[in-house]
Amino acid sequence: MKAASGLAAGATACPELAEKAVEQALVRLGTDRAATLILLLSNEFDADIATTLRRAARVAGTLQISGLKAHGVFTEQGWEIDRPAVAVIAFGENTNPAPSHQYAHQVKFLTQRAFPEEGRLLFPQSGIQMNTGSAWHSGRLAQQAEIELQTRKPASILLSRGLRMLTPSCLVTQTEGLMLTSIDGQVAGDFIRRFLPPEAKPPGEFHRLRLIHDNHDPGIGIVAELPGGALLLTHALAPGMAIQLAIRQPLAAGQEMRSQLSQAKQHSTPDFALMFSTLARGPMFYGGEDDDLRAVREIYPDLPMAGAYGDAVIFSHNDRTRMDQNSVLTLLYN
Repeated sequence: MKAASGLAAGATACPELAEKAVEQALVRLGTDRAATLILLLSNEFDADIATTLRRAARVAGTLQISGLKAHGVFTEQGWEIDRPAVAVIAFGENTNPAPSHQYAHQVKFLTQRAFPEEGRLLFPQSGIQMNTGSAWHSGRLAQQAEIELQTRKPASILLSRGLRMLTPSCLVTQTEGLMLTSIDGQVAGDFIRRFLPPEAKPPGEFHRLRLIHDNHDPGIGIVAELPGGALLLTHALAPGMAIQLAIRQPLAAGQEMRSQLSQAKQHSTPDFALMFSTLARGPMFYGGEDDDLRAVREIYPDLPMAGAYGDAVIFSHNDRTRMDQNSVLTLLYN
């Protein structure tokens, strides 16, 4: 299976941008039609998305179009935020015999009204979620869209949280629902404040903090410090749990991304990639440049890829589909 990307941006959100992005991808594929298309639109495409989908389908020669509207979009050519833009990745017809062993991977595009399903998964699921907006499947608007990709090898699923541990392991000593009241016998707010660097003092930087219970999980977010020093969390903890306080930092994030990509490159050479980032992890996090995207381009030059900036990323872990904010998910496919 061959894949190629296209990226188009302009002053106005119009169907012509989608046509231009699809045409770029088809030229790179060396064909006049695609078998499947992932189409990602920026938030400026509020009016008549159905027309944009129809125009893209006509140029691509397929109705198998999935995707969603996001804060911004990107390909290996660059990223676009705060102006109308379209990113696509097109898959050509597979004329070769099917490989003897295929691996399925489901990519999901979710909106506010649809969330990852619980229960045992038949195969890995990854993707992106927006709190508001639109998604599309088979060229039609939908609350939830997905595409199943079959590849020669299992997809490499890289989740970069960009966290630096601030504390040694410590114990949760008192909780009440979503409130964490004490850590190691100390008032929770006072405890974490002792370990925060000067630039990360609350309340303004709570979104950068995570409480880590399982190194393979994305961590638990701190919503706010309540009167009396209790911390309001995104998920409940239980007394006796071992946790660590971590902070998301640009330097740590960039190093983690490059390390994961370098390790993945030792095992296989991907044919294409999908990348889903949260807006809080994009160029605003890195001071005007998306260092995560730059890392992919450095380690895999000219690798066809497409992605978007959403509110959360979706990934499989321990037979469950989880969601994580302020992180980036990279999917490498053979």
